[in-house]
Amino acid sequence: MKNFVLHTHGINMTGRWVGLSYDGQIMTGWGSMAKSEDEARDLIAGLKEREGESVG
Repeated sequence: MKNFVLHTHGINMTGRWVGLSYDGQIMTGWGSMAKSEDEARDLIAGLKEREGESVG
């Protein structure tokens, strides 16, 4: 499952993904899409600061 939020002006997306590992453990992480890789990485760093690290 993936839940992403599109920026009001459509300049980027951020969100969380949830899935199962090969052995059945629930895993989750942050994701982003932006015009540049640096911007996408910065968005994920901001999510980690505000919301915490992902699991798995």
